[in-house]
Amino acid sequence: MGNFSNFHKSAENVRMEDSHILAADLHDPHDNKLNHTTLDLNHCIGNVNGRLLGAVRSAETDREPNTDALES
Repeated sequence: MGNFSNFHKSAENVRMEDSHILAADLHDPHDNKLNHTTLDLNHCIGNVNGRLLGAVRSAETDREPNTDALES
């Protein structure tokens, strides 16, 4: 995985599909082509006692998910 870039500056046509899939067309910084991509939010965030809880698994290190509460 490379470095994260600013999502809102590199994304177009951002939308929710089926109430849990985040979809967008993202610019590739190397050739500026648009790539359609999706993220299933059910695999990334959850509701724990009325608060959002995020879980991120690093493909680079294959570490266990980091479950840090997200700020509201």
